[in-house]
Amino acid sequence: MTKPLSASESHRVAYINDLMARLNAHTDCLYEDLMDFELEAAQRTAQELIVLLDDVVSSLDESSNSH
Repeated sequence: MTKPLSASESHRVAYINDLMARLNAHTDCLYEDLMDFELEAAQRTAQELIVLLDDVVSSLDESSNSH
């Protein structure tokens, strides 16, 4: 039997699940934009993905610096 998650672990899991849902939604949109040859939309979607991933990298840098 696994032990229940602490409040901080539950928050972390919820954050990761939300992040992955947003990343997946953006990659799905990017795929559709590229397949439909919607280049301007693909560029916007790719930029949004970059911002999201930059936030991830920043948060990982902050976490590794705090340990």
